[in-house]
Formats: sequence, C-alpha cells, structure tokens
Amino acid sequence: MRTFKIFLIMIGLAVTPALMAQRVAVKTNLLLDGMLAPNFGFELVTGKTTSLSVSMLSFEKCLGNDLKAIAIQPEYRYWYSSQPMNRGYVGLIGLAGFYKGDFGQDTYDGYGGGMGVSFGYVFNITKRLNLELSTGFGAFYYHQKNYEGDREPEDLKPEKGYMLLPFQAGISISYVIK
Repeated sequence: MRTFKIFLIMIGLAVTPALMAQRVAVKTNLLLDGMLAPNFGFELVTGKTTSLSVSMLSFEKCLGNDLKAIAIQPEYRYWYSSQPMNRGYVGLIGLAGFYKGDFGQDTYDGYGGGMGVSFGYVFNITKRLNLELSTGFGAFYYHQKNYEGDREPEDLKPEKGYMLLPFQAGISISYVIK
C-alpha cells in the first residue's frame, strides 16, 4: 500500500504544472469524511463543456470496522449547462484500489478496478464555493483472497470476478481556486 500512496503523490505532482492555466477546484466528499474515510480531490476544466475530476482516499478504519483501503477515482464529466462546475452533469467514472478488511469471521484481501457512469448536480453557493450531489455505479473487477474462519492462507486460491457496485455517493464541497 505504501507504494500505491507514493504513486498517487507522484501523479499529483505530475499534474500540477498543467493545472496552472486552467480553472481548478479542490474538494472533499462530506459523506466519506463522516464515515471516517478521509478523501481529497480536484477538478480541472478541460473544455467548454467538459472537466476531469480525480478523487483519492485512504483509510485504516471505517466506522470502527477493521478495514483498510486506498483508492483513486478519475471521472470525465460532460456538463449540460455548457459551463463546467455549474448545474448538472453525466460522467464516465473509473475506480482502482487495494483493500483488506474483516467482516465477521471472514477476511478479504485484494485489489480491483472498474468503470461506470455517474450523475450529479452542482449548486453554486458563492462565486468560489460549490455544493455537489453525486451518484454513480459500475462494473468492478476484483482479485482477492478470502480467509474464511479457520482456513490457513496457504490453502486459499485467489478469487476473481465482476460485480455491479455503487462507485459514488456523495455530498461534496468544493472550492474553486482559479
């Protein structure tokens, strides 16, 4: 996981020079913050009706459960209002991450990624402060080990598969920097 965190920091540093000439906002998802899953994101206007949003999260406990995760979620958005970061949008969303957690007697340890669609609406509170409501779902491919009860890790074969998951549910606050 440490390698993945370093990878995320390197991506952030690589993207920073490109952000200087564009309209940029930083944001956080208040729902995830409420579940004790700190997150950070930014949004970059890429065209007259499009933007790119990237969110990252990393946590070791979520709502008191022994769950560790680190994820990155890029999203390409098309804005209905012909003005990015204003009113409604539809997006193509990706998700990639690592996770490990205990659920009852079972422990899941794996990674995965997927793509889906997202929908949202942004309310402009002030010139620079926005409130965003969003939702999204998609197909998620996973590769994991499931330690069930008393089984030894050596006895387990990795599980692979797909599932339909909610990729996003958010009430986010964003601040437009430029």
